[in-house]
Amino acid sequence: MDPVILNNRYELLSRMGIGGMAYVYKAKDKALNRIVAVKTLKDEYAQDKDFIKRFKDEALSVAKLSHENIVNVYDVGYDNSMNYIVMECVEGTTLSSYMESVGPLDIKEVVDIALQIFAALEHAHNNGIIHRDIKPQNILISKNGRIKVTDFGIAKAINAQTLTTDNKAFGSVHYISPEQAKGGFLSNSTDLYSTGIVMYEMVTGKVPFDADTPIAIVMKHLQDNPIPPIEIREDIPEELNRIILKAIQKKTSDRYETAADVMIDLKNLDNIADVKGDLTLDFINGEVLPSNDTMAIPSVSEDDLYLEDDKQIVRGNTGKIYRAKHNTSNLSQPKLINFDEEYNVPLIYAKGRKKKEKKYFFTTLIALICVLSLSAFFVVFAIDELAKVVVPEAKEYEVLNYVTYDYETIKKKLEEDFDIIVLMKEAYSDETPPGIIMDQDVEQGRIFKEGATNTITFTVSVGSNYVEIPKCVGDDYRVAENTIISAGLIPEKIEEYNQDVTAGIVFAVSPSETVKVKYGDTVKIYVSLGSQYEKTLVPDLFGLTKEQAAEKLLEYKLVMNVMSEETIPGKTSLVTYQYPEANTETYENSTIDIKLSVDYGDIVYEDITVQFTFDPTIAELTNMEFPITLRFKFEYSDQEGSSQTSVNVASIANLPYQRGVRIPAKGETKLTVFIGSVLYKEPIIYKYFDYYQANPAPDESPAP
Repeated sequence: MDPVILNNRYELLSRMGIGGMAYVYKAKDKALNRIVAVKTLKDEYAQDKDFIKRFKDEALSVAKLSHENIVNVYDVGYDNSMNYIVMECVEGTTLSSYMESVGPLDIKEVVDIALQIFAALEHAHNNGIIHRDIKPQNILISKNGRIKVTDFGIAKAINAQTLTTDNKAFGSVHYISPEQAKGGFLSNSTDLYSTGIVMYEMVTGKVPFDADTPIAIVMKHLQDNPIPPIEIREDIPEELNRIILKAIQKKTSDRYETAADVMIDLKNLDNIADVKGDLTLDFINGEVLPSNDTMAIPSVSEDDLYLEDDKQIVRGNTGKIYRAKHNTSNLSQPKLINFDEEYNVPLIYAKGRKKKEKKYFFTTLIALICVLSLSAFFVVFAIDELAKVVVPEAKEYEVLNYVTYDYETIKKKLEEDFDIIVLMKEAYSDETPPGIIMDQDVEQGRIFKEGATNTITFTVSVGSNYVEIPKCVGDDYRVAENTIISAGLIPEKIEEYNQDVTAGIVFAVSPSETVKVKYGDTVKIYVSLGSQYEKTLVPDLFGLTKEQAAEKLLEYKLVMNVMSEETIPGKTSLVTYQYPEANTETYENSTIDIKLSVDYGDIVYEDITVQFTFDPTIAELTNMEFPITLRFKFEYSDQEGSSQTSVNVASIANLPYQRGVRIPAKGETKLTVFIGSVLYKEPIIYKYFDYYQANPAPDESPAP
């Protein structure tokens, strides 16, 4: 297969991965002789104008950014029926895949990764760009440990006013900010919130808000308070715990104002002052981790690795040799390499880290059990005493805007989690699908308190109230009746004679087919009774006069319809056409069409030329200023369209003016005269037989 080369420059080598709306290819820039990444729109979106616009916006948004922690964009174009973006090719893995493989990160790594993310965001925010989709999948870790923020696909200028496009919120719900979930005004703060969620996940190994459905996760972002990270992992510095919790406050006013502010606090952490500088992930660059029985492998493909058992070393395709301290036999198994799903790059398990973390597992577990056992008594006692004197404050729930959400999902959430009584009112809608909320009787922002009788009523769509009348003309009535009933309509049978349609067959419906009517409306079905007349043969009318033809048809109980009749003085018109044809069968009282023409015999008719005279009256002359232009428009019966000529009349001395007018044989001519562009008189009709003079017969003499 011939290679795909875009605009004679970018040769696509292999697919690296698949994103939400695009494919990512490894490619060679033939002009600069370098490896790049090319992102192309998926086939299903290639004809979608909205997706193409969003795709191009990604390039335009990030192209003006230039920062070591942001994936560079080199070019954007269209070729071979593909919209594409040329980007920096980052060899490494995603933060998502890294965390999936190694679990919670070291505090040093968390701080260093966070500093680089915030540095990228600070640069983007200073250039008027909000990322709006910060998540581990959009954070790349290069082979040298450099953090690269990518996929500004839904970035938007800071002066934009809303999050939504076509009423659909972008972003991932596990990392979405409360204002983003509400579809409200977005500022830089939304990126700080999402990054705070990422930091929470890096230190604890889990996101703060999780549930079975996306809407349930969104509700937690809006209403629930997260468990402090320090309660999940005890070795987290208290100051780092405070930084994370401040970044994920629900109100933007309670968060950090800028990414730079977060970076200041991270750099000032008391007990990890040595974190400044670039992150070095040993498991990526191939260095040996401090471990008793494992060794990290470079971030390369499975085919690039092979083990030399006799020398206890692992070779990479770069030529470097990584010597193992102990047994490396377990490294020969492919299972040690986990390929990231989206970017298709190898990720090596950092088993050294896990061993180190497990070293004190049992000691810590025993100590924890002792502490919990000792404190259990005091906790139970304290709760029992407090319950006697303290009345807990009732929990509050803020009502949101649930319009466009699925009714059953919202009903389950409100009833089970907040003990709210949910009622439904059905309504028809041509635009809203069935089961979707159209309206609510409690406005957004209302506060419900726990323990009170809280009720909310939703207006829910049951779909369109209209149905299209199905096609049934030509069907047997019994079939048509079932078709109408199945469509939710009421059939009304009307039987009429119809000599053109067989008895029992539907020949019309009212309203007509494909017209939309309400469910339950009545549809009239017209059913043929057949013809009420007897059948008869059509007589032969050719050569008969009009009177003779009418008399003949009357004998057969048929009706005559004259379609056209040619008349010439002194000549008789005869039938030259009839339909239906002679000797065919039809019903009595049917109409027979005929045409009448003159039998010319040996007479030859030729065009006639007559004279038109332009001779205006004295009154008309007073309004004329010579010279004048006379325009003549001719319309002939033997030609399509019209023709025009003109003549200049220099003075009154040239009047009257005459010119010939051709009249087609047996036809007519319509003449319209203009003075300049002004109509002179109403059009004149010249008919042939008004001017035709028959030649006298040989035995006749012309009149004296």
